[in-house]
Amino acid sequence: MKAEQAKRSKMAALYWSRINLAVDFIENNLDRDFTLEEIAAVAGFSKYHFHRIFHIFTEETLFQFIQRLRLEKGATLLRDVSQRSKNSSRREVNRRYLCRCKTALSILESGIEE
Repeated sequence: MKAEQAKRSKMAALYWSRINLAVDFIENNLDRDFTLEEIAAVAGFSKYHFHRIFHIFTEETLFQFIQRLRLEKGATLLRDVSQRSKNSSRREVNRRYLCRCKTALSILESGIEE
């Protein structure tokens, strides 16, 4: 029984390290499109196995994970711009953004922890 548990924990550690390689790759390439095959290859898995393992370990699908990171990055950039806009009020920055993107800045920021 202990040998089986040790084997499982070693496998989990190996999987985590490989998933972390993929996460690092995604974080460093958020500004471009990539394929499931490409990310799976970075982790050293087939695309089918990677997608299944990624979801089990992160509790998000790969698509959800990438979308969340991109939204967080965008909201952070917008928050930084609004903080640097000394001559514009928060309301003015939000109004301009809403006119351009049809989404209130506060909606994007609600998912970001300060």
